[in-house]
Amino acid sequence: MPTGAVSRVPQGYPVVLRVLAEAVKVYDRLRRDAGGMNYQDLLLDAAALLRDKPQVRRYFRRRFTHLLVDEFQDTLGPGR
Repeated sequence: MPTGAVSRVPQGYPVVLRVLAEAVKVYDRLRRDAGGMNYQDLLLDAAALLRDKPQVRRYFRRRFTHLLVDEFQDTLGPGR
């Protein structure tokens, strides 16, 4: 690695983060406009349904008495 290269790397982070943040905004807009969903959308929408709709909660509470969670370590925040 050239001398001084390490000290130059952090200076580029803000630029990269701004570009990535903008890319995420574009991706989110295009996904929503196309009616698409990603995995996080599925988790968040399911959580919102269970949180906000008592009739949905009641249905699943009656329908299932136990829940098996496979690969729990792979769940995101909404999955916990």
